[in-house]
Amino acid sequence: MPTAVPFRQAADSCPGALQVHEAADGGLARVRIPGGVVSLTQWRALRDFAPLELTSRANLQIRGVTDPDALASRLADAGLLPSATHERVRNVVASPLGGLGAVVSALDRALCASPELADLPGRFLFAIDTDRDVVSLRADVTVLLGSEPVPVLLAGVDSGLRVRADQAVPALIAAARCFLLERVAQASKAWRLSELDDAVARVAGRMRSALACDLVEPSALPSHRGADPIGVLAGALGVVVPLGRLTATQMDAIAGVARGEIIVTPWRGVVLPGVGAEALTPLAEAGLVTDPASAWASASACTGLPGCAKSRADVRADAGTALLHPGELLPVHFAGCERRCGHPAGVHVDVLATADGYQVDGEPVGVDELPAAVAAARRNTR
Repeated sequence: MPTAVPFRQAADSCPGALQVHEAADGGLARVRIPGGVVSLTQWRALRDFAPLELTSRANLQIRGVTDPDALASRLADAGLLPSATHERVRNVVASPLGGLGAVVSALDRALCASPELADLPGRFLFAIDTDRDVVSLRADVTVLLGSEPVPVLLAGVDSGLRVRADQAVPALIAAARCFLLERVAQASKAWRLSELDDAVARVAGRMRSALACDLVEPSALPSHRGADPIGVLAGALGVVVPLGRLTATQMDAIAGVARGEIIVTPWRGVVLPGVGAEALTPLAEAGLVTDPASAWASASACTGLPGCAKSRADVRADAGTALLHPGELLPVHFAGCERRCGHPAGVHVDVLATADGYQVDGEPVGVDELPAAVAAARRNTR
């Protein structure tokens, strides 16, 4: 897969709740859900727009939008659009089992209260981690809570910056401000911090001056998450939404067992705090993945045909016939073109549609050979 840092010649055009992208199947809106936390009332309001797409940043996408103004009004009424100026930059992921709602809310308020941060690209990502899970997403800035001093990661690597726990939110905000300052200094249109020259050192230097915090020798920090949060968890229940496409029936099933908050995860799943094993059956009957050994666990796909005109294939349909072998090890992503939209961070099996079929990790295979090829690639521990 390509690893070169892209040279940006245009402003970021990420869709939002107000900036609707025109896709092959109609308007596409992306609703930012900081930390993935949705109230039951908000969930029921969103149900009217199903099917929804869960993104790799725990946001939600609505397809086929015909009246963007009416959509924005309904989202605002549900409390899902607190800032018209900052709605595309509220990209915050958090450990879904970390009990981080208060920290996420504090960051969201601070972000929306900073006028200059409305200029952040729609792809700039904040991460708050307690369980060493969302660190694998290599966000532009990550704080690793759970011990003091708190390490600050930039572009997924240890910056050497250390802050107190009560400085975590100010550190996240400072990173965003320093990214924008460094972007101006380099006359860059970078969308991500990693796209700047000498990004970590330069942004960390600016942050140290702004925060008056400690700087230590960077260390090797955890960067690979464990299994998806599926099944019975500590004080919660987790499910995966097959390929991230959430139907109205599935949303009803989730609402029927939820006890307050619903947490959307960056792995296209949902965590239900306070819900136990008794809910496994109705959720599974609705088509949600409740078994960690399922072939659908850690599987993702882009929109594909017919929703995306750039795609060479209906990759979701082909994935549905290819994901036959349970108990595999590696995540897998099915993509309809070289952009590989929505691909996971870290090591994964790359399934790319071609004019003649597919490539699995660069090796050409026919559609009929896809199940065996994908299964073999997912067993490769690399």
